[in-house]
Amino acid sequence: MVLNIDTGVWKIDSGYRELAKMAETENTGIRIGSNGPIYDQLMEDKLISQVSDEAKLEEFNLLILETSEKCNLRCRYCFESATNCGENMSCETAVKAFEKFISLEKCSTSVCVEFNGGEALLNYNMISKAVPQILHIAEKAGKKVGFTVQTNGTLLTAEMIAFFKAYKFSVGLSLDGVGEFNDNRIYADGRSTFDEVVNNIQLLKESGIRYSTISVIHRKGQFKSVKDLLAFTGCNQFRANLISAIGRGKEVLADTISMEEIAKEYVAFCKQMLQDRQYYEANAMYYFLSLLLFHPFMCYKEPCGAGMNQLFVVPNGNIYLCQESCFIDKGCIGNVNMQNIDIEKNIQEDAWFQTMRNRQTTLVEECRNCPWKKFCCSCPCRVYSETGGVSEKSMLCEFYKHVYSEFIWMIHNDTEAVMNFLQSSF
Repeated sequence: MVLNIDTGVWKIDSGYRELAKMAETENTGIRIGSNGPIYDQLMEDKLISQVSDEAKLEEFNLLILETSEKCNLRCRYCFESATNCGENMSCETAVKAFEKFISLEKCSTSVCVEFNGGEALLNYNMISKAVPQILHIAEKAGKKVGFTVQTNGTLLTAEMIAFFKAYKFSVGLSLDGVGEFNDNRIYADGRSTFDEVVNNIQLLKESGIRYSTISVIHRKGQFKSVKDLLAFTGCNQFRANLISAIGRGKEVLADTISMEEIAKEYVAFCKQMLQDRQYYEANAMYYFLSLLLFHPFMCYKEPCGAGMNQLFVVPNGNIYLCQESCFIDKGCIGNVNMQNIDIEKNIQEDAWFQTMRNRQTTLVEECRNCPWKKFCCSCPCRVYSETGGVSEKSMLCEFYKHVYSEFIWMIHNDTEAVMNFLQSSF
C-alpha cells in the first residue's frame, strides 16, 4: 500500500513492490520525501498530487429543530443531560426557523427537517401543526423537503404513526442492544425502556414507515448484541455512535473499554455485514467514503463542516452551528426572531466557527505524522469536551486508526462487496 499522508491519496498495487525495496521499508507502507525517484514515479502515475481531489459540498441541507428540551427518560450517557424540565418549541418558531433556513444563499434545493430533543414526541402537537406549513412554504420557494424524527420510541401512538406515514417521515429510534446492553436507557425510576420500544418498532414495521435505530457504543460485546437486536426486531438499518464526553456521557465514558477494542469489534461486525448484506450500519458508509476522499457529511470533513451544511435551532429560537456546539454552549449565531439577520455573515464572524475551522490534524502535534490524518473525523466539540481545548488529539484516535487501517484493505480485497454496500446507501 502506498499512502500520501499529506493529501490522503492512496493505492494498493503489487507493482510498487520494487519501490518499497528502494525505500528500504516494509511493503505495508512507504513514507516518501518530496523528491527522488520514488516521488517522481508516483507523481507520474498520478498517485500523488499537490492537492486532494476531495469533493467540497458546502450547501445547507439539514435543519435540526430541538422540538423539546424535556425528556421522559434519564439515559445515563445523555449528551444533552435532559430532564423533565425545559422549554417546548412553538409552531411559530419552527416555521420561522425553516423560512430563515431556506432563505440562505447556499441553501440546497432539497432539504431535510429533523425534529429531535430531549424527546421530540413530548411536543408532537407542534410537529403536526408545523409540518403542513413548512411544506407549503417549501413548495412556494421551489424547495423539496423531507422529514425525520428522532425519538426514544416510548411515546409512539397509532395517531403519530399515521401522521408520519402520511407525510413520509423516516423515524429513528434509540436502542443499544438486548438485555444488559440497553441498561443505560432508563426511566427516572430506573425501569427499562426495552419492551415498549420493541413493541413500537413492530407497529412502525407493520405501517411500512422507513425506520432505523441508533445505538450508543461503549461496552465489550455490544456489536454482537446489536446484531441480535436487529434480528429480533427485523430492523435492517442502524447507526453505531461512539459514546461522547458531552453531558452525562462523561461519567459512563470512564467505564468504557478501550477505543481500540471497540474498533476491533466494529471492524469484525462490518466485515460480516458486507458478506451477509442483511443489515446496514450508516457510519461505515462515511468511513469508506472518507478513504475514497469524498466527504458528503459535515461531521466527516476537515475542517469541520459545522455551519456549512446544517443548523440547529433550540426552542427559544437561538440558532447554533450544530447540535454539539449548542451543548458545550458555543456557536450561537443569532435568533430566528431577529429582523434582517444575516446568518451566513454571522457564521463567518463567529469565534467558535473560526476555532472549529482552524482545528486541523496537520496542526495537532500528536497527529502531524499520522498516516490516517486526512481521513480522521475528530469533532472539535467532542475534543473540547474531552480536553478543554481543540489542539489535542481526540479520545477516539485509536478507534479511527484501527478502522481506517482495516477498511482500506476491505476496499482493496472485497471491492465488489464494498461497492454494493455504498450503492445501497444512496
